[in-house]
Amino acid sequence: MEKWADWYLKIGYDDWKKREVTPGSPPDHPAAAVLETWAESDWQAAGKWLGKVPTGPLRSEMVRDYAVRIAALEPAKAVAFLAEIPEERVRRDLIKRIAENLDGGNPEAAAAFRAEFPATGGDR
Repeated sequence: MEKWADWYLKIGYDDWKKREVTPGSPPDHPAAAVLETWAESDWQAAGKWLGKVPTGPLRSEMVRDYAVRIAALEPAKAVAFLAEIPEERVRRDLIKRIAENLDGGNPEAAAAFRAEFPATGGDR
């Protein structure tokens, strides 16, 4: 997977986002799609590779998706990525999505998470 991810990472983010699969809907960058699939089978290796992705909109998008993917398995690791997301709205959305993932598998961890990150809003 790493070989494909490296190859796709060479495709410019802005160029890729100009494409449209359906009107008004640019497709996911292929490197993001590979990371998502990879995280399902080996989230640790995928996370290590994510360290190679340079800062920018693609990394923000990939970090957000990766953190949500691993939240149920390793909430602490998912939370560690929050600081890397510069957009407040995206960060709040990620906090909410992590909490929702925890709700499904570990209500105690979800309660602890909400206590630490009140922005999740127990008001869902």
